[in-house]
Amino acid sequence: MYVTNNGSDNVSVIDTATNTVAATVTVGTEPDGVAVNPAGTRVYVANNGSANVSVIDTATNIVTATVTVGAEPVAFGLFIGPAALVPGPATATAIEYFHAAFNHYFVTAIADEITKLDNGTFVGWARTGEAFKVFVLGTAGTLQVCRLFSVIPGALISTHFYTANVPECASLKSNPDWVF
Repeated sequence: MYVTNNGSDNVSVIDTATNTVAATVTVGTEPDGVAVNPAGTRVYVANNGSANVSVIDTATNIVTATVTVGAEPVAFGLFIGPAALVPGPATATAIEYFHAAFNHYFVTAIADEITKLDNGTFVGWARTGEAFKVFVLGTAGTLQVCRLFSVIPGALISTHFYTANVPECASLKSNPDWVF
């Protein structure tokens, strides 16, 4: 564990197994917080009084670089690294299709539908090249969307309707003109 000592211009390295100071590393003036890279190989110390950041190699506890930054930098236990290291919610890819004869677009992230649209089971549909990420069903903090299908009477086309409104979905499910 790395703790800044603002009045001493150094960092104490604490051995968390023994709760003792294992090393003291001299850094810039008025150190005010640390950031650790995800691998734990470097600690970045914001030096509030000297407008720089000291980079400490955790294997040797030696300052290997000093980076000049803006006035009065501060870091409070931040962990840094590429976003890919922080797992996010599970996503799927929604693919957009176009049916020229109907002049209709359709979007789906359902693998079985994508296969059938791509292999011609559903005739006339072609990918537009557009796609976007969607959260998978059951992702915390999201609403489930109800998708309903209807054939327009007297026409050769059909339509889809999407809603996240639970009472509206229930009402349309009981309507024989719509298929859930």
